[in-house]
Amino acid sequence: LEAEAASLPGRFSSPHGEMLLARATSPGEKPIGWIGLRPFPELMDPGFQLRDIDVCEAKRLFVLEEYRGLGIGRALVKAVVKTAKEKGFKEMRISVEKKLGGEVEMYKRWGFMENREVF
Repeated sequence: LEAEAASLPGRFSSPHGEMLLARATSPGEKPIGWIGLRPFPELMDPGFQLRDIDVCEAKRLFVLEEYRGLGIGRALVKAVVKTAKEKGFKEMRISVEKKLGGEVEMYKRWGFMENREVF
């Protein structure tokens, strides 16, 4: 994660991807949360097929601990879904480790289903 953070937006670069940031007050402030969007499978994947470009993946949802419980994560997920639609994606996937049961339930409350997202 540290290497990925140092190279942002990296795999989440436009025009196909996006890194969305939440800030406490103004654009000059340090981000307090973020989420990434990229095609799935990644364009860098040698097995990538153009027919798959309508599928995207939301990754790296994170909110600093002191800002959790304020709806920032939910706002970031809504923003990434909106951004995905604007980019023409038809399906969104997420990956959550099964051991993070609380996060799996959180995504389900937000309308995600196992194996697919319905816009």
